[in-house]
Amino acid sequence: MGMVFYYNAFFNLNTERHFDGKIVNSLSWYSVQRYAEHYELDFNESEIFHFLIEKMDNAYCEEIHKKIK
Repeated sequence: MGMVFYYNAFFNLNTERHFDGKIVNSLSWYSVQRYAEHYELDFNESEIFHFLIEKMDNAYCEEIHKKIK
């Protein structure tokens, strides 16, 4: 899988996020897993997928929190 898959997945999963203008929540493990299952990722692919999405999510949340302050 190319990085475009992960990039697109992150932005698709971002629609699952709750944001009230003050606090941005992290993506849920379950949402990420459902996405992985939908695309029939095997165990190793799913582990990599979770890892990369979590890293992108952490960076995204950090930037949003900086902008809110």
